[in-house]
Amino acid sequence: MKYVLFVCEQNTCRSPTAEAIFRKLSVREVSSLSLTGCSAGTRVEAPESPPTPVACSVALQHGFNMSDLKARMIDPEDFFIFRHILAMDYQILNDLNNMRPNAAVTEPKLLLEYTDNIPLKEIKDPYGKDIATYDRTFKLIFAGVESFIEHLVKR
Repeated sequence: MKYVLFVCEQNTCRSPTAEAIFRKLSVREVSSLSLTGCSAGTRVEAPESPPTPVACSVALQHGFNMSDLKARMIDPEDFFIFRHILAMDYQILNDLNNMRPNAAVTEPKLLLEYTDNIPLKEIKDPYGKDIATYDRTFKLIFAGVESFIEHLVKR
C-alpha cells in the first residue's frame, strides 16, 4: 500500500481538494497500485471541520465530492506512515521540514514539483478569495495530482 498525504495550512481548502481528486483519479487510473490518499494541515484551528463551502462547491462542479472529509492536524507519526507528503506551497514545505522527525525517511515535496508544464511550483491559499480563484486553485491541484499519479505509474 502506498500512502500519500497532501498538506496545506488549515486542511479546509487545498489539501482536501487534492485528497478528493487523488482518491477518485487513483481508483480510476491506477487501481492496481493500491494507493491511499489523505490530507492534513500544519496549523489546524478547528479539527474535524469540513472543507470550506466554496471549496466543496467548486470541487462538486468538477465532479469531486468532499463532503465526508474533515480537517486534521499533521502528526509526527505521519512522517513514518506516508511514503509521499506533498505540500501546497513553500511555507507549508518549510513547516513540514521543521516538524519532520530526525529518523523519518519520507521527505516532503511540493505537489507541483511533479508538473512540467506549470512554471510556478506553489499553490496559493484561496481562502477568503472569490470563486474564480478557487476554480483556478482547483485546476492547479488537479494538474498536480494528475502529474503525481503519472509519476507513480512510471516508477
